Amino acid sequence: MYFLLFICVILLFVFGMKIYQKLTCGICNCSAHMVGKVVIITGGNCGIGFEIAKDLAARGARVIIACRSVRRASEATEEIIKCTGNSNVVHRHVDLASFRSVRDFCEKICKTEERLDLLINNAGAGGLGNYKTEDGNHIGMQVNYFGPFLLTCLLLPLLKSSAPSRIINVSSMLHKYAEMDFENLNMEKYWSDYLVYANSKLYLNLVTLELSRRLKGTRVTVNAVHPGVSATKFYRNIKNSVLRSVLSAVIGFIYQSPREAAQTPIYLSVSPEVNDVSGKYFCDCREKKPSRISQDAEIAKKLWIETEKIVKFSAHLVGKVAIVTGGNSGIGFEIAKDLAARGARVIIACRSVIRASEATEEIIKSTGNRNVIYQQVDFASFPSVRAFCEKIYTTEKRIDLLINNAGAGGLGNYKSEDGNQITIQVNFFSPFLLTCLLIPLLKSSAPSRIINVSSTLHRYGKLDLDNFNMEKYCAEYLLYANSKLYVNLMTLELSRRLKGSQVTVNANHPGISATNIFSRIKNDFIRSTVEAIIGFVFKSPWEAAQTSLYLAVSPDVKDVSGKYFSNCREETPSRLSQDTELAKKLWIKTEKI
Repeated sequence: MYFLLFICVILLFVFGMKIYQKLTCGICNCSAHMVGKVVIITGGNCGIGFEIAKDLAARGARVIIACRSVRRASEATEEIIKCTGNSNVVHRHVDLASFRSVRDFCEKICKTEERLDLLINNAGAGGLGNYKTEDGNHIGMQVNYFGPFLLTCLLLPLLKSSAPSRIINVSSMLHKYAEMDFENLNMEKYWSDYLVYANSKLYLNLVTLELSRRLKGTRVTVNAVHPGVSATKFYRNIKNSVLRSVLSAVIGFIYQSPREAAQTPIYLSVSPEVNDVSGKYFCDCREKKPSRISQDAEIAKKLWIETEKIVKFSAHLVGKVAIVTGGNSGIGFEIAKDLAARGARVIIACRSVIRASEATEEIIKSTGNRNVIYQQVDFASFPSVRAFCEKIYTTEKRIDLLINNAGAGGLGNYKSEDGNQITIQVNFFSPFLLTCLLIPLLKSSAPSRIINVSSTLHRYGKLDLDNFNMEKYCAEYLLYANSKLYVNLMTLELSRRLKGSQVTVNANHPGISATNIFSRIKNDFIRSTVEAIIGFVFKSPWEAAQTSLYLAVSPDVKDVSGKYFSNCREETPSRLSQDTELAKKLWIKTEKI
């Protein structure tokens, strides 16, 4: 009797849950179309992601299904095309358990897609076990959180340029059972399958909050969503077959179908009601309150910073093209390596093909960015500079960053093939010519930046417009000092000429550093002594590269132009460097040369 009563209670509970679920399940009734829009859905090959992809394809969007299994993605793509009649559905491989795979995916997207209107971070998994990825992170945390975080950050420039656009992070109500511990973000101290999943979803809520703050004013919104407990293939990774079967059967009967669970993400994707809503948490097509900790702005900021460290992400340059002259060694090498690590296409421009090739290989190996190349250019030859720029125009559609880093000291007193004092040509005339030739491409790629590497030694420069090619006197230190003074003056005048073009130009003193700049000093004793002292006392090449990198990537200087920097802050150069009339005269004289 009691057993039958117990069974009846269980059945009543099950059917009651089923009725409750049907009554409360939100349905997206918006009929908005998506023709002309581009959508990326991670995990769009099955379950909720498949239903979202199918709905958006039916609305006319170009849908990119991003997932690990090429076979399942291909099958899903074919099925969606067949049932919607939209042939603009494609699949791209990405493995969220690999940062390299995520970076490769984003690089391809930035190359092949002109816009991105909607990013849905839907992919997730439970019951993955306790092991580390190739990047050294807990597998569940990387697939559910670190991978989507990196992918979102890398695609932000494309989302911003396509605004108004939307980001949707698929979370879960299980975030309410998470344990926030900054000492255990990567689940290294303690773990359980449920805690890994719950924590990853709490982290998604928190970065949704922080990203919303960071995107304020960009017309890119970001929201998190609990889709509901659904009968998907989410539990396929649970190793215990009995537990897996029981969960699938119970959830399959009581809770939502994948189509029902897809309704809230679809609502956030298409509804005009949430056009300006950002940083919120939704369930059943309406805003809900997440856990208290999910609303803590300070914790969200801290989590963002800590996550950036784990995924090795800082201001990124995916889709950007950078030219670094003298990028084969010293400061230039460190600049090129850093920009490559940020995802830029880096073109190393230097005279030695052998050293450039070696540097390129080393940068590719250390950063994993294969989009690093070298082009030969000899600054002692104007024809070589012109040929280099001609190649750039044939191979590159844009230039976002030009860093005139190449320079030399101790070259002696002789003339180049163009009849100019060799140091002045290498350090000033050729960078001037190269910059002028590339300005049209920089303008068409705006906002873009030019960085001229100067030196504090410019303060000892003596400008004589009747002798600025140093034909009357030629002390070694004066040749170098004058060339850097000229660079500062060129920066000042070019900034004036570029006003309103969204192309900025700044000069910087990197600091005295242990580089190869003195390698051409002929006196072995002097060269060795200078290099030994500088190597011990002054900056490493990595340290000396920091100001150039700051000027290259920092949003703090996006509208700053015509200034002089040192140690990542603006400084006052010599009085001569600030003389606008002198800068104009020097520009006109240099154009003639």
